[in-house]
Amino acid sequence: MPVPVLCMGQAPIRYIFSPLRSALLTDGWPDLQAECEQMLNEKKIRLMTKLALYEKNEGKESSKARKWFRADYISREMLVSFICATIAFVLIFFLYAVYNLEPLLTAIYSRDIFSFVRRFLFAYILFLAAFLLITGLVYSYRFNRARRRLRAYYRGLRKLSQMYGDDGSENK
Repeated sequence: MPVPVLCMGQAPIRYIFSPLRSALLTDGWPDLQAECEQMLNEKKIRLMTKLALYEKNEGKESSKARKWFRADYISREMLVSFICATIAFVLIFFLYAVYNLEPLLTAIYSRDIFSFVRRFLFAYILFLAAFLLITGLVYSYRFNRARRRLRAYYRGLRKLSQMYGDDGSENK
């Protein structure tokens, strides 16, 4: 098969290599494009990238939800919140006491300590109840969101496993 001769811009370079390419493909050389498509399946790459990003970013938060039951996870976070709320209330009370020192001392010296303690405990219980309610709602939402994301992650892993199984390119 003669190779066309290039004369002053009459024929593009691809015509020179066209007979060579056709000879290679017909003489038993594998079709490189089909092989590359099989090796680099774009759907697999996208799925693997999505799964890797999940593991890197959200996997740490979701691993807590995987290790704990829902009630245990929320109870643990509420215990931590109870301690933090108590410390926060003591600090707030201390700031209030420093700011309103004179009325506080008169209430203590007037022998009306029972009403003072009653108001203090009522404020503490109200503060703690609101804090723990918010904590329970927030961590319940976080747990459910982490579980949904874990289910989606495991679905992606199963889908990737099936893709490798369908291609027959799994390593055994």
